[in-house]
Amino acid sequence: MNMIEAYKKTANKYIEKLQLNPDVVGIMHLGGIARNYADEHSDIDIAVFSKKPLNIKLGEQLTEEGYDLEIFNVVMEESPEHWGSIQKEAYQEGFIVYDVEGQTKMFIDKVLEYNEIFRQKEILRLVFKIAWHGWIYSPFRNQNRQGYNWILPEDLWFQRGKIYNAYYIAQVCIFDFIELLFVINRKWTPDYKWRLIKSLQLDYVPKDYEKNVNFLIQEAWNENTWSLKRDVFQKMIDEVIEKVIPDLPEDWYGALSHD
Repeated sequence: MNMIEAYKKTANKYIEKLQLNPDVVGIMHLGGIARNYADEHSDIDIAVFSKKPLNIKLGEQLTEEGYDLEIFNVVMEESPEHWGSIQKEAYQEGFIVYDVEGQTKMFIDKVLEYNEIFRQKEILRLVFKIAWHGWIYSPFRNQNRQGYNWILPEDLWFQRGKIYNAYYIAQVCIFDFIELLFVINRKWTPDYKWRLIKSLQLDYVPKDYEKNVNFLIQEAWNENTWSLKRDVFQKMIDEVIEKVIPDLPEDWYGALSHD
């Protein structure tokens, strides 16, 4: 039996008991079981939905089989506004195994809704975040477009004599770019440990994405590779922004600054 099947078998023992509780209206698999990936470093995550807080053992616990199990209680009458992207992604990846009258699905659908106004602002936030470090959509460079003056060079820290910071900033912008891809695809952004891997599974990524992002991350940043890596990253930025321009308002800076 592989780890996934072993984890499912153990989880089902707990789920059968949880279903007997009249206050439980839904149960979801999260984590490794939901992602269909598990090894000896994974644990079993179960979310239990209820109308009021449950009087059950929650949090991390050890099963009879020696597996780490964690049970979460989602109280459906509490406001979900505090949920961040990482938490939402976990539930977006999860799947329902028990649902009284569809209550859990309705709740999850509402919490995980990715409306277009939010998506627009997240795209703009990340585009500007990258641009503020000099990584700018090529047709806008050194122009005033969409309410903003796009003038910062990507080699700014070379000019300031802090070459190591140029490499660091470039790497950080790549991480921001990966987050941008999740937003474009209307997907909540996962934790860093899954972010790169799951970005490879998105419906839309720029051409040769896997090869290019591996090159950008694995190859050392130095004076010999800077120009080539700069060109690869710039090409990806240009392709992605070209794709999302039709989804964005005319005044980018105004839309973001009036939040």
